[in-house]
Amino acid sequence: MKPIVRRTVRAILAITLATLAAVSAGVLTPAAPALAARSPERIADDCYNARAAQQGGLIYWVPECEIEVLSSEEVYAAPKVVGQVALACNSSGGSTTVNASTTSSTSFSFGLDIGGKHKFGNLEEQAGLKLGWSWSWSESRGWATTVNIPGWSVGWIESRDAQRKLTVNVKADYDDGRGFAEVARKQVIYTPNTKRDNLWLLRSRPLSDWEIKNRCGRSAAAASGEAGLKVTPAPSFATSVTDSASPSAAPAVVPDAASASAAPAVVPDGASASEVSAQGGGYGPDFRFWVKSQGRLLSTYSSKCMTVHNGASADGTRIVQNDCKPDRPKEQLWETVNLTEGPPCCRVPYIMYKNSKTKKCLDISGNERDDGLNLELYTCVPSAPVQSWLAESVTAGMPPYYDGQPAFFLRNKKTAKCGALDFYNGLLKESSPLKQYPCHR
Repeated sequence: MKPIVRRTVRAILAITLATLAAVSAGVLTPAAPALAARSPERIADDCYNARAAQQGGLIYWVPECEIEVLSSEEVYAAPKVVGQVALACNSSGGSTTVNASTTSSTSFSFGLDIGGKHKFGNLEEQAGLKLGWSWSWSESRGWATTVNIPGWSVGWIESRDAQRKLTVNVKADYDDGRGFAEVARKQVIYTPNTKRDNLWLLRSRPLSDWEIKNRCGRSAAAASGEAGLKVTPAPSFATSVTDSASPSAAPAVVPDAASASAAPAVVPDGASASEVSAQGGGYGPDFRFWVKSQGRLLSTYSSKCMTVHNGASADGTRIVQNDCKPDRPKEQLWETVNLTEGPPCCRVPYIMYKNSKTKKCLDISGNERDDGLNLELYTCVPSAPVQSWLAESVTAGMPPYYDGQPAFFLRNKKTAKCGALDFYNGLLKESSPLKQYPCHR
């Protein structure tokens, strides 16, 4: 046998014998260190979903994690539409019994070694969990109520899971020979809160003209009371809301004012970025979007209607958002006057919005140009640019269906800004003044 061949055979035999010796001794060669540090989010997720590994007769978790709890807060998860959706396709409305149920489940397996060493600081106390090898929880709850639906409205039930929001520091050992080398600071995780009930809310809102046509099979102009109440299965997906929210009192019939928990200072009502901006293939609820609802202008965000405050007719009367109710129809009804301008090739379809009760028009207060100025009522002047509005089309989704439907920005001709809810103080508040803000997409 040639020398080079003999050397190769000896090397192979040496490697094979070393491997067999390691296996027979129950010892595995440590994995090579990671080439790059994992992101904090990845570390926290891996610790929340640790995987089991085996070395000889020893079973352990990878990664093994040390957790320090910095803060714990009781919150509610994003809303889920459950049960049936009740649709009143008539002018008088009606009532129906809606049944709903939801099942919540989770697993929790921050890694403990086989000796069960406690490495969780005060996590067990603050998270309310019984820590061990792993922990799981599942619960089914049911709810039934008689739902009163106003005419040409939709009603549904939402459920929000009770949770604990934990801010933690994490150190993770990925069994790669580096020890607790991976560190994630101030990561937010959520665990179920079995000490509190889930939050159930009865919700309702008016139907848009598009929904009256496509869900009730009627045009809004010809809508009358011959139709009835329809009950359909609820959508199986949650809403686009991503931030957890706190409960608020829900009125018995038209609970459109469920407020959210504290959030960044610029959005006191709890709106998250996903709630007020573009989403996926279209738009979700946005504080600048409106839909038509039988002569009313309905906010896609709050499900409230553009209203002349207290029905007053004086110049300068504030324009606010109020629940869309039959007892104040005319102060919520807006006639449109076509102010189309420009040559035939390039006409711009400006519109003047005239209130049906006061016969005065939608205007902007003060110097007319600053962000945050109130929308107001003023004597109609067709030649005034500040009373000319451009309805720019957008596709929006409203609960509970979230199917895309025609909506629009209201862009003012003079200021090039849009009529919107009060972003800083009143996204969901009754009688909150409407403002003008930039028309960001």
